[in-house]
Amino acid sequence: MLRLCLFISLIATCGSLYFSEILGFTPCNLCWYQRIFMYPLIFLIIIAMIKKDDNIKYYIRVLSFCGMIIALYQCIIQYFAIKSTFCSFTSNDCSSIQTVYMGFLTIPQMSLGAFILIFVCSFYINNKN
Repeated sequence: MLRLCLFISLIATCGSLYFSEILGFTPCNLCWYQRIFMYPLIFLIIIAMIKKDDNIKYYIRVLSFCGMIIALYQCIIQYFAIKSTFCSFTSNDCSSIQTVYMGFLTIPQMSLGAFILIFVCSFYINNKN
């Protein structure tokens, strides 16, 4: 399960960097907060795999849960077009939808999906791995 968590966090991190660095999307404040909770997962999981430490599951749960809450909040403000107090005048509007994939999937929804998958997988990490 650690490998699956690592794979999901790598895909999410590479995806966020692709959107910002290659496609030129400027991340809003909530996107930055989600990155803050996603990026460390890669390093924590790699270290846990090297040390064979399955107690990392608790840290994975906390980071993914916090990221999940922020992503859910952004999905809600996008769906209902609510102005957020977390977004400043200098950053992008967190409620604006920059792009839609497959006709319905936004970037915060993809982030939410990644955090949910990592969170659920963390419950299947046991000391026998």
